[in-house]
Amino acid sequence: MLPIELAARPVVRACHVADDDLPSLRDRFLDRLRRVVPIDAAFFAAADPDTLLFTFASADEPLVRAGSSFLEHELADTEDVNRFAALARARRPVATLDRATMGRRAASARFREVIAPLGLGDELRVALRTRTTTWGFLCLHREGSFDDRDVAVLQHVAAHAAEAIRRIVAASLTSATDGQAGVILVAEERVIAITDASTIWLGADVKAGDPLPLSLRPVLRRLDAIENGTSSDLPAIRLVSSAGKLLEANAARLRGDGRTVAITVGPATARARSDVRLAAHDLTPAQRRVTSLVIQGRSTKQIVAELQIGEHTVQDHLKAVFDKLGVASRRELVASLLR
Repeated sequence: MLPIELAARPVVRACHVADDDLPSLRDRFLDRLRRVVPIDAAFFAAADPDTLLFTFASADEPLVRAGSSFLEHELADTEDVNRFAALARARRPVATLDRATMGRRAASARFREVIAPLGLGDELRVALRTRTTTWGFLCLHREGSFDDRDVAVLQHVAAHAAEAIRRIVAASLTSATDGQAGVILVAEERVIAITDASTIWLGADVKAGDPLPLSLRPVLRRLDAIENGTSSDLPAIRLVSSAGKLLEANAARLRGDGRTVAITVGPATARARSDVRLAAHDLTPAQRRVTSLVIQGRSTKQIVAELQIGEHTVQDHLKAVFDKLGVASRRELVASLLR
């Protein structure tokens, strides 16, 4: 049997292709991965580095039929094993359902209510992260069980996949995107009407009568949570289009119709692009906090007071940020992030 590094080499190579986009990366990555780790179904997602919500998502059959249930379980308040957000924070971002439940799959509500009805067995989940930031997730399914070698392969390739997503997202931030925002009318998670502008942003494959794309469903969950009084977050998310453009989506319920929601989709604001650009340059959380305050016009003394850190620490963070973004001053930093 080939060593892990040698067996995984084609998968790693698939992550380092120039002029890529997320659908192409997904197809090429999973094609190579299946030759090393046999699977029956896969879920691949890019994620917002701040919220960890999906910005791009794709699922194989039969997983696509369970999209709503899958997302409900992922965002639920109840306990379950191997949640994506937990893996993003874990020392080891790769885990299997069988190992997490010690072979008792039915202990997981996700297995009982989503996976088992689809006729699938074990689940291997991976947070795709670089040194400091999570850029996506991978969820693999098999009728049988995943073994230690499968886990080792995914552990080996995860950072390469994360770097590929980071590179693609960074490319979407090189300049502002112009264009009219589009509107999608949704009822019971199904598109009932869509404007031409929305089709341009999301791709021609989204049309009236289709299920709402999985990457847009979190904005509905946020709106529901606000209306239920369980969240104070704004009903807004960031996502990446199939053409590689950074977008924002906002949701609002139509008056007089409790079931229909209007989702507006359009180019991300300069502030949103700057937030993602900070993550795309692999800044540490501390560096991002300092930079965010610089963008807001705070002086060094104000940053020291707000973050309760020393002046030398602020200057050290800024020097590292300047180096990573290729700028020489605060003015250049702000100009590069808000262009």
